[in-house]
Amino acid sequence: MKKNNETVEYVFLPGVPGRKKDFLFMTDLRGKGLTVHEYRHPGLYEEIGEFSVTNTVKNIELLLQSLESSEKSFVIIAYSFSSLIIQKIDLSKYKYLKGVSLFSPVFGLGSDWIHEDFNDSIKFLVSEGNCKPAESMNFELQDLMKPRYCFDGLDVLVKTGLPISLFYSKNDSALDVSKLSKSIQEYKDLYGQGVIFSIEMNEGDHRIDTYYSNPIRNVLLSFIARERVIGLLGSDTYMFIWGSSQITHFFKNGCSDIDLYILSDGYLAHFSELSDLQLRFKEQFDTKLDLSINNLSDLLSEKISRFNRGPILAHGVNQHFFSIDKKKIKIDVSVQDIKYDCYRASLINYRECEKKISRLNNSDEQMRRFAKLFSISVFYLLHIRNINNIDMNDLDRWLDKSKDKEIIKALELSRKILNGGQEKIIDQEWLVILNTMEIILKEEEKILNINYGQYGLDLSDKVFRIGTPEKSKVVLSNVTRKILKMYFSDSKEQVRDIKRINTHASQLFELSKIGVNVPKNIKLIEDGTAILMDQVEGEVLDNIIKSYNPETISMVSETLDVLKNTHHLLTNIPVDSNLLIETDDLNYHCARNFKLLSLPNYLGLSNTDEVNKLKEIINKLNSILEEKPELLNKCDIIFGDFKPENIIYSKLENKFTLLDPMLALGKHSCDIGKFLSRIILVNSNILNKELDFIIKKVEKIYNKEVAKESIIMAIFDMLNLYSKIINNLEKSSKESKIEEIATLLNRNISVLLNNVYD
Repeated sequence: MKKNNETVEYVFLPGVPGRKKDFLFMTDLRGKGLTVHEYRHPGLYEEIGEFSVTNTVKNIELLLQSLESSEKSFVIIAYSFSSLIIQKIDLSKYKYLKGVSLFSPVFGLGSDWIHEDFNDSIKFLVSEGNCKPAESMNFELQDLMKPRYCFDGLDVLVKTGLPISLFYSKNDSALDVSKLSKSIQEYKDLYGQGVIFSIEMNEGDHRIDTYYSNPIRNVLLSFIARERVIGLLGSDTYMFIWGSSQITHFFKNGCSDIDLYILSDGYLAHFSELSDLQLRFKEQFDTKLDLSINNLSDLLSEKISRFNRGPILAHGVNQHFFSIDKKKIKIDVSVQDIKYDCYRASLINYRECEKKISRLNNSDEQMRRFAKLFSISVFYLLHIRNINNIDMNDLDRWLDKSKDKEIIKALELSRKILNGGQEKIIDQEWLVILNTMEIILKEEEKILNINYGQYGLDLSDKVFRIGTPEKSKVVLSNVTRKILKMYFSDSKEQVRDIKRINTHASQLFELSKIGVNVPKNIKLIEDGTAILMDQVEGEVLDNIIKSYNPETISMVSETLDVLKNTHHLLTNIPVDSNLLIETDDLNYHCARNFKLLSLPNYLGLSNTDEVNKLKEIINKLNSILEEKPELLNKCDIIFGDFKPENIIYSKLENKFTLLDPMLALGKHSCDIGKFLSRIILVNSNILNKELDFIIKKVEKIYNKEVAKESIIMAIFDMLNLYSKIINNLEKSSKESKIEEIATLLNRNISVLLNNVYD
């Protein structure tokens, strides 16, 4: 049954003495159009009545009953003294109470909890005429000053079934913060990390305004989000907020968005409405609302609901998520298939990291990928080491400091990346993270009894080179000799959507059918998110060219023969085939032909001799295009991404195997030009010693005009490649790097252009 009530009101219960004032958090919430009711203790300052615990409890109950009768959802915000008082109220009886947030929480008024004599403070208020005490006040306060156990107070609140959150500053001079923090942690260790939610701020003191922040506000706003989602999906919906996303020391810029994990059947019927809800939420609160939704029935039936992170988190919500529902649900986190989900998540991250490690540009995408080690480690500890209760913000406590040194070291690096404390990773640090994932994968394979099967990873066969452009292979089995190529729908570098994955697989099938030598036994797996194929024996041509010896140039010559034969075989594919990639956005590397990308914009940043010289060269290239518009025609079917790192040579069989096709309409010179530019960039000896030979070879097997076009294509490929490199640089280092790149390009391009104007 859906509800019409889509808002939440807040009830603020102050501390003592409690003089009326406009708190920052109240101004903030009211400024967003929300209602905040401010309760005042009787007998203090201008409030009528007599001050005592009994009277305070009675008046708070009257206020809550009034809100309950209005049938509007509300959340209690109890500060300091009031956080102790509400432990004396039966909160479970209020149907419309959605949660309780304690600010600067107090679990006793004695010296074991607070650093002041509360009795002296009350006496001072009385002497100043700011407190009218009831006869029972002294007796009741003396009772609250007795030594108290934090567990008792937390138990009272947690047993109401309400979401309980606690916010405080670690610099709070009025409270014994170290004891408070330790008590909260011990309670979580015993009953579960998700049973209560706490944020310890690094700044501020006892007063709310000194530590109120976006993370705290996001938790309060999550109740608004809950009501609005419930309004769409109905009451049979369960919601969790990802707790660690609001921990200030965990994420860069202080906090993340509001991340909700939602369990509800039939949510797809409301997809458009949910999208609109997110837009409205952003407009009203200037906070992004992320909704991750799964079918509740799938989870309860132990089905895998979503590949990769989804099912792992879904089955572990009690550990990783903080419930914002009054009703709790039980989810079995011991389901065996979740262990495999966990393993596959580790494996995916390993493969992606191994690919990134060959392109050390410290881009945001790379940094995010390596930072994911933090969440991978949580899944590993929870589902592989069977630790049922983990604090995501203190993982070291569940690791053996003598045996898990590498993991602890990598976690520290991951923390720094997440919270913005480190913006670049040096070579050895990348290896630390990769080695850590190897450790995790080995243990997972051992526990899951995976003997290098379809998903198994034989880590002894891994291939990667630090600081080189070589493309890595991930070898999955010594027995079956399989490699796995992963694609993701959100990966800008590899692919934009699932359709591209299927197109790639279809292209490999077709190339094999018409006689092009590509990997064998191609198979789409993992619901179309990966391609499985036979491992190709041999050496990557990239490596052969780097090592440069007397045989290198003959190897390049043979590769050109292979390309010519491939172009001949590609004529068997119709030019209107749906196999071909038509959109330049999907085929960045080849179908663009001779389009110059964003490098000219970057050149505007500098005005040096080298940069001005490069500008002249670019103008010359543009004039060539104006004189010969036919260079932009797309009349041939081309291989697409024809470059040394996509070619494997087997000396034993004297055979070349081509990887990663991107079949598209273009010109043969596109393939030749890309191959030429990349071998020059891999080894400059090719440019200095062998360029004439290569050009004559192209003229012989194609013609003179194709050879000239190929040189122009090689130049544009270099320009566009370095445009991308500059784009990934930090803003502050772009200008200095442009000078270095301009010098390199001028040297290479000038030599190439001499062969165009012969």
